[in-house]
Amino acid sequence: MLFDSLQFVIFFIIVYGVYLCLRHRGQNIFLLLASYIFYGFWSWKFLALLVATQVIDYHISRGLVRLEDPGRRRKLMWLSVAVNMGTLGFFKYFNFFTENLQGSLNLLGLPVSDVTLSVVLPVGISFYTIQEMTYIIDVYRRRVKPADKFIDFALFVSFFPQLVAGPIERAERLLPQVQSPRKIHRVDLIEGGWLIFWGLFKKVFIADRIAMLSDTVFSAPEAAAGPMVLLGALAFTIQIYADFSGYSDMAVGLGRLMGFHLMYNFKLPFFATSPSDFWRRWHISLSQCLRDNLYIPLGGNRFGFPREALALMVTMLIGGLWHGAQWHFVLWGAYCGGLLVLERVWRRSRWGNILVRPGHSASSISQAAHIAVMFPLTIIGFLIFRAENLTDIKLLLGNISVGWSNAVVYVPQVKELLICTWLLAAYQLAHHVSDDRFILFRMPWPLRTALYVAMYLLISLGAPHDARTFIYFQF
Repeated sequence: MLFDSLQFVIFFIIVYGVYLCLRHRGQNIFLLLASYIFYGFWSWKFLALLVATQVIDYHISRGLVRLEDPGRRRKLMWLSVAVNMGTLGFFKYFNFFTENLQGSLNLLGLPVSDVTLSVVLPVGISFYTIQEMTYIIDVYRRRVKPADKFIDFALFVSFFPQLVAGPIERAERLLPQVQSPRKIHRVDLIEGGWLIFWGLFKKVFIADRIAMLSDTVFSAPEAAAGPMVLLGALAFTIQIYADFSGYSDMAVGLGRLMGFHLMYNFKLPFFATSPSDFWRRWHISLSQCLRDNLYIPLGGNRFGFPREALALMVTMLIGGLWHGAQWHFVLWGAYCGGLLVLERVWRRSRWGNILVRPGHSASSISQAAHIAVMFPLTIIGFLIFRAENLTDIKLLLGNISVGWSNAVVYVPQVKELLICTWLLAAYQLAHHVSDDRFILFRMPWPLRTALYVAMYLLISLGAPHDARTFIYFQF
């Protein structure tokens, strides 16, 4: 049930109408039922898996409150981690590890039989398992008080706008909103409606349309000349941003209509001035989870540079593997970790003071220069992310230098990129300059009306007829 489908529109209208007629407790019960129906629409057989992990983690969280012995509390916390990681590991990584183990043993002259299974990946499993694990770890650390009622905890985990692709919410932020009566203000309706419309535009016009260009390159990497490789990598970089941030905007907007304030998952990532700045802007909820539950426990920056570099690399390697059980995701994690380590090295050098540091002001020219350096590095990263395998990465990177003598033939593809991105670029530039996500509402009404009309016409006349699943649903 995609957000941009007629089925979801009908589903949400019914859910919203009933929701507005109920009191707080009734709203929670009904929203939990609606969330289960929403997830069951993808696969009823995996709904039982979602409920089972919720039941286990709810009782573990209650046990962590009752127990005082540190050792027993630690064992209980690790039981939750084992259940969630075991579930995620089986469905997402079983074939990856068995295939690689089999290949390694064969290289050593120890042939083994094929043990690959036809394992179907439950939609959203990476998101709800990490949200549950983070909840248990926060309860264990006594950062949050666990939910008294199972319904509240289950709704916190499975709230349907953010269930299958985030944002990954922390209990300290979302759980109080579940437990307390919610009020819907006029500003929630206005801003929530805009976020839904803007997210829909990014998904169905920009992401789905530009995907046709990126697919052309990545489906046949051996045939792509240098200009087309760069255009394809740029197209996918914009595609994944428009797709994922579009979903996140719609999730936040749907939540706002019901009085929930979900976290924003993106903050102009293409205006990042450094690798660390990028991760403060891209998939913010995952970045924070990895920082709090991996990077900091591994030592962070508290024990000198070698330990910090190791913590960065391990964190980003695991972050890459989280995205998928394939070696190109591991390579992408290593690439991102390597950039972060190089940034730390640069900051410690005599030239490190020319970097735009967090919390420090910089001239527009300096910021633009740093953005101009960081954006191509981001594109290279997403080329690695999008490629099907390591062989395709080698082919694509090797082809970058060829075919430039005939670059003029790719003018139609450049025009298509501009058609897909001009409105996004203009609005994001206004957002960046004003530092106002809702700069639209500060614009003169004729300009605002023109923007609405332009978006509507582009969606109606320019969006592809075939809807595509959100990219992050596969993770």
